[in-house]
Amino acid sequence: MTTPSHPAHRVRRSYEELVAEADAVSVDGWDFSRLDGRPTEQRPSWSYQRLMAERLAITRRSKPRARSSPPPPATWSRPAKAAA
Repeated sequence: MTTPSHPAHRVRRSYEELVAEADAVSVDGWDFSRLDGRPTEQRPSWSYQRLMAERLAITRRSKPRARSSPPPPATWSRPAKAAA
């Protein structure tokens, strides 16, 4: 979300200008102060991990376990070994 005080909100810069700005900035260390005032976004209200856990719990309750039913009958046989 762009904040009104950020320059990008006022003026649209070209790709070349953005690349030149990024190229001029040092990327050594953990100094992220150059990003102050940049647009930010909030985390989503949903959690992928929570949603998948809920979905798996529902699936496990609604489907019988594979081990509860006997295996299907064999529909093929092994070829006989050739005599040497």
